[in-house]
Amino acid sequence: MRISPMNLMTSFQRLFRPNKPQKELYLSLLLSHSYVGACAWSMDVDGTLQVTAVESKKLEKNTWENRIEIADGLIEKLSEHAGTDAIHQVVFGLSQEMLTPSGDIEKGVKIELKKMSTMLDLTPVGFVNIDTAVVFQIKHDEGVPPSVILLHVEEHAMLMSLYRVGTCVGTRTIQKTEFVVEDVETAIKSFSDIEVLPSRILLFGDDTINLETIQSQLLTHQWPNRVNFLHYPKIDVMSMEDVAKAVALAGASELARAMGIDIEDNEEELSEAKSRSAGETVVAQTPPPSEEKELSPESTIEEFITEEQSKEVKDVVEEIDEAFDKDTDSERLEEIEITPADANVVSVSPEVLGFGKKQKIRIQLPKFPKIPNMPKIPIHGIALPFGIIGMFTVVLLGFLYYLLPKVTITIGVMPQIITKEKAITISTTATVVDGEKFIVPGKKQEKSISGEKTLPVTGKKRIGDPARGTVTLYNKTTTTKLLKKGTIIDYKSLEFTLDSDVSVASASESIGSITFGTTPAIVTAIAIGEEGNVGVNSEFSVKGYDTSVLIARNSQSFAGGKSRETTVVSRADYDALIKALTDELVVKAKEELSQGVVGGEKLIVY
Repeated sequence: MRISPMNLMTSFQRLFRPNKPQKELYLSLLLSHSYVGACAWSMDVDGTLQVTAVESKKLEKNTWENRIEIADGLIEKLSEHAGTDAIHQVVFGLSQEMLTPSGDIEKGVKIELKKMSTMLDLTPVGFVNIDTAVVFQIKHDEGVPPSVILLHVEEHAMLMSLYRVGTCVGTRTIQKTEFVVEDVETAIKSFSDIEVLPSRILLFGDDTINLETIQSQLLTHQWPNRVNFLHYPKIDVMSMEDVAKAVALAGASELARAMGIDIEDNEEELSEAKSRSAGETVVAQTPPPSEEKELSPESTIEEFITEEQSKEVKDVVEEIDEAFDKDTDSERLEEIEITPADANVVSVSPEVLGFGKKQKIRIQLPKFPKIPNMPKIPIHGIALPFGIIGMFTVVLLGFLYYLLPKVTITIGVMPQIITKEKAITISTTATVVDGEKFIVPGKKQEKSISGEKTLPVTGKKRIGDPARGTVTLYNKTTTTKLLKKGTIIDYKSLEFTLDSDVSVASASESIGSITFGTTPAIVTAIAIGEEGNVGVNSEFSVKGYDTSVLIARNSQSFAGGKSRETTVVSRADYDALIKALTDELVVKAKEELSQGVVGGEKLIVY
């Protein structure tokens, strides 16, 4: 066949400048007990993630019917942003509470996911733990596996996960109360086997205002004094949009591997990531190495990629569909024994989502005629063998430099604070330091300081005069009654005392009647104040006697009772004055004593 130069040039242009195929849209669906999040995304041919739109909404009820209804609305919004309804392949992002301790999906959740996929016309590709996706996002951004405490804040609870160098050490569930900081501190302290905690706390959830409130409360807590942090932890908030993108990034990264796109991670990193993801399985089996495919001059690189990509995606979808369609009878759903072999949604790691190992694209370009050997030019008068040996040595060293394996090792040193206490004796008779007996020479200094200080007083006291008056005592018995000075007579709640001893004559009997014995007496109120000014004709009882024996009445009103409130020095005022003056004098004494310290001497005040 004859190939003209023009046809050859056209073939090369089509080979290296292909037309872009239509990108396929994928969906990441975030599910928790309080919200639903959705993210539409696609991938470039090199595996780069392209996010189209992100939406989220809070659950009205913690039911799967409400989740499906909200997810349907979010997918509709994403379709409007993307300008297409062809969003069917989904990666589920599930909160920790929907997973088993081994990392699998709870049986009840798995059944509900199948119903959701059927009702919303979705094809499950896999799932990822939201916490693990967030850690994978941090590693992707910072280049190293992070050590961090994740706090997934939901409506009624907070889910805490502790990661060290990208590995999950443990999880805790915290019920939300009004004491958020104390609850978080208690949960962190429960990781008792961790000597030094990661000095980084990351909060995420759907309620931005609530997250910022919790962040401000955590920032004011004295963490280094309460928990074993090396220094005050960095406390950040991750937006719902970034969390959705993190789940999308995890899906895109592993989907790129499944499609055979050469991504940045090497095989060692992939193996290490798999070993860290205990209990997590892959979505699709690793495809066997494909044979090299030779392109015709009219073929393009992108056509080759599209063909390989379609094959891999088809394998993934068929495997997931097969797992979902094993039992279609709704009455048999509850009897399904969920195993990794027939799970409808298979657990994945964010670093190994499981769409297959990476496969590099192999392209065999057209062969060109071999360039003929150039004739040797003889060189005379030069030590040619030595020049050739030197050139060969340089080329060999350069070749070895680029081909020999290299590794960069980063050694992280975790400082540990050691505190030790020891009692020492300061002796005024010693002249040198005794290291065995812990005796340090010293000298005693004394300083006498005087001063004065004035403070306003706050004490209150009531002062005044008691009321006084004259009463007539009535003796209703036939025997004389002797009342001592200080005897109390009562009028309602007021009490008065006799100013002197009083003898009350006995009653006398006449024909058909009794005349009470009477004696006047002066009384004084016990309490000061106007209340003691009793009105005329008031009847009093005598303490210790029944009213059928003795009573008293006044024929004139009592007078002289008055009171007022004045400011006096209280005990609190006295103590405050003594403390303030003492503090001032101690500071002044320290300043004067420090002037006498010379050389390497230290002043100790006690």
